[in-house]
Amino acid sequence: MYTKYQISIIVPVYNVEKYVEKCVESLLKQTFKNYEIILVDDGSTDSSYEIIKKIEEDNDNVSVITQKNQGQGKARSEGIKQAKGEYLTFVDSDDWVSEDYLEKLYNSLKDNNADISVCNVAWVMEKSNEIISFKAFNFSTLTSEEAINELLLDKSVNSYTWGKLYKKDIFIRNKVDFPPRMLYEDLAVIIQTFYYANKITFINDNCYYYLQSEKSSTRTPNINCIYHRLKALKLVKDFLVKNNEFDKYKKIYTHFCLFHLYLMQKQIYFWNFKEHEKQVIHNVMEYIEEKSITKDMLRKTFLTKQQKLEILTFNKSKALYRLVTIYYSLKSRISNKIDI
Repeated sequence: MYTKYQISIIVPVYNVEKYVEKCVESLLKQTFKNYEIILVDDGSTDSSYEIIKKIEEDNDNVSVITQKNQGQGKARSEGIKQAKGEYLTFVDSDDWVSEDYLEKLYNSLKDNNADISVCNVAWVMEKSNEIISFKAFNFSTLTSEEAINELLLDKSVNSYTWGKLYKKDIFIRNKVDFPPRMLYEDLAVIIQTFYYANKITFINDNCYYYLQSEKSSTRTPNINCIYHRLKALKLVKDFLVKNNEFDKYKKIYTHFCLFHLYLMQKQIYFWNFKEHEKQVIHNVMEYIEEKSITKDMLRKTFLTKQQKLEILTFNKSKALYRLVTIYYSLKSRISNKIDI
């Protein structure tokens, strides 16, 4: 029997036997009642599939889809195809949400006649159980253009597709799809959803809990992380060019690339890649149409002083770069412990 749900929760599942039960339990406890949970098993080789099949048997609003291992993006796309809800939200299978996650996102979206609603996120450090909140939003609603600006400037709006509620029609009408077999696929998708939305609304409550695991695919030393991040940046640019919007956003897109260059430098340095692998970092400049990083370029971006210094020192001296990172790390720890 076909059941019309208001919201479809899509959860990609791959080798998360340690976490998936806690994730789904948080989804089953929602105060908002008219929703379905779609669990997409991406070819798990541990007991994840058996765990979610048992959950499906015990709950009428839970369905399990299986596919060969094709990555999280493809799993989400399959979930969208099967979704019966008018609205969609994505949850990663090692994360969890508050009991009022759906209710708050849904009410915020409906009350403001918006197409997307966004909640704040708490980062949970797996090793220490420390909880860190994202920056608070200093706005309650944004237009499409305003939201893209906030996203590319990497301020308080994160580039993840989870922690948000979308009108499903944004994906269906505009054929928004997740790239298969790709890390950082969220970057390529979130820009599209913001572009096609008329209004995005924001709530400051921490309703989504993101587990920062040491075994995360984007935290495990792998040169593919660098290549995939570069590919995601290129897909963002391609989308803006295709829609004749690149000139409008070129300046902040440059900032966006420089910020991700900063993140890649940290990955390369601390992961101890081989020298020939480190060369890949320079490819990012093709995407921002500059031949080299100059002080003038950095001066015109919105990066912090620390980020600018780390970018400038990275290629000049490994020892100097190390000194800069140590200095700011110590400064941050002192600031967090002492009221100054």
